Amino acid sequence: MPKDTDEKIKIRYKGKVYSFDNPIKGKDLIKNLNIPRKDFVVAIVKNNTHIRLSDVIDSNCMVDFIYLNSVNGMRIYSSTFFIILLKAFYDLFPNGQLVIDHSISKGYYCYPELGRLFDYYDIKKLSRKIEEIISKNLPITMKNMDVNQARDFFKQKGFFDTYELLKFLDSGNLSVYFLKDNCEFYNEPLLPSTGYIKKFNLRSYSPGFIVQIPYYTKEGRIPEFVEEKKLFTIFRETYNQNKILGINNVVNINKAICDDRIGEVIQLAESFHERKIQNIADEIDSRRSHLRFILISGPSSSGKTTFSKRLSIALRLHGIKPIAISLDDYFLDREKTPRDESGEYDYESLYAIDLELLTSNIFSLLRGDEITLPKFNFIDGKREGGKIIKLTKDQMLIIEGIHGLNPKLTENIPGYLKYNIYVSALTQLNIDFHHRIPTTDGRIIRRIVRDSLYRGHSALSTIKMWANVRKGEEKNIFPYQENADVMFNSALVYELALLKGMVTPLLKEIDDSKEEYPEASRLLNFLSFFKSIDDKEIPPTSILREFIGGSSFNY
Repeated sequence: MPKDTDEKIKIRYKGKVYSFDNPIKGKDLIKNLNIPRKDFVVAIVKNNTHIRLSDVIDSNCMVDFIYLNSVNGMRIYSSTFFIILLKAFYDLFPNGQLVIDHSISKGYYCYPELGRLFDYYDIKKLSRKIEEIISKNLPITMKNMDVNQARDFFKQKGFFDTYELLKFLDSGNLSVYFLKDNCEFYNEPLLPSTGYIKKFNLRSYSPGFIVQIPYYTKEGRIPEFVEEKKLFTIFRETYNQNKILGINNVVNINKAICDDRIGEVIQLAESFHERKIQNIADEIDSRRSHLRFILISGPSSSGKTTFSKRLSIALRLHGIKPIAISLDDYFLDREKTPRDESGEYDYESLYAIDLELLTSNIFSLLRGDEITLPKFNFIDGKREGGKIIKLTKDQMLIIEGIHGLNPKLTENIPGYLKYNIYVSALTQLNIDFHHRIPTTDGRIIRRIVRDSLYRGHSALSTIKMWANVRKGEEKNIFPYQENADVMFNSALVYELALLKGMVTPLLKEIDDSKEEYPEASRLLNFLSFFKSIDDKEIPPTSILREFIGGSSFNY
């Protein structure tokens, strides 16, 4: 018998109000609403809070939907897959340990610790076990626990790395998810059951394997595998450095803070940076007979500017006097800037740069001529005349900008004249064995702090535009990163403990009336695992000073 109309709930979607029986499950709401691509929906946004498809809606609210082809959708899909992967792995290898490590080649690198090689046959066996779990469409349930309850729970289950992590939390709640006898905590609202995972692939990548799942820019498809050897090498290099520091997860950082060893960690981490920069300068010096141009590229908030300045100092020790220019100064006047599909100016496009002028200036410098560098006025949207430079025999030109490694930027310049450097903040620090920290999280936190300090932007405005920043990176930066002669990882193992105290009050300004509230909450949740430190021991030349202030460099 239908319920009385007084018991109906009103749900607003895309400006229209719909009435439904009270209560209604999220997945039933999707069936009853005329929304596009229902099969791609992985979660619901209810009053700017993310909820599961299996959650019950029992009050008037506003809703929207999270699709697989979005950053949040991919995060939900991957976390759901990981709880299945972990269940399958520990069923097959109960005495082993699986580490979910970092992103690579549009997938996720994982490595098992079994005391032996994890071979091709192990991967096939693991893949079949995952398929079996998916085919059974097993329920994935969730229970909210306060910190004390969760701490005791994981200790009893023998998850001692998670127990140690939770010892540093004073308060709060965790969403603990269960797949039969396996349990994990996640910030994301996982899919209701294993059968929602339709596509995955495990690819052998010694000594571990790469998980491939649908990528958010690929419309629900698993992308073609493109090996990123240089990126993987730099992750391994950072992993080995962290082993020397004795730090590979948040617990290690927190213990270093509690034991008053964080000063030593900071000094060693900064020394690794200095040694790497000097090694790059040594390599450039070894090619000085023919090199004239150093091209530096990398995604937003990687610390490219400070890296360029520190590299310039290291090069001067070799008698090389670099001149640095920014591609931003070669922007076309605003009215000539290409527009994107939304009709907005596309400053991320390669063709927003005056390639003809840049090429002309480079050839003039090669001939020994003087040139007048342009200087872009971002307020007026026009180029102005800048300083006059000339390239002498003991000088090199450093060209810094997001398109630095795009071959089309300097396609008329012979390759032997160029040295390509890719700079990115590649976080090689896990929350625990099963929870990685996405590299983009470190960068957006840097960006929020810097935008607040130097540009007067709120955390809300930075988060609002971050999707467009990432879209530009996917198109204009990441496809060319393997063109680098060398990669520099600007992430510092201690930085999130430092940035936590600065970014937390900025994120807390975003309340639940804003669409960006779920992202702010997610960042606050993962930062809550870190103990805070101040900046008194951070050297004035540190990459981080570009974001927090107090640098000895002029920007």
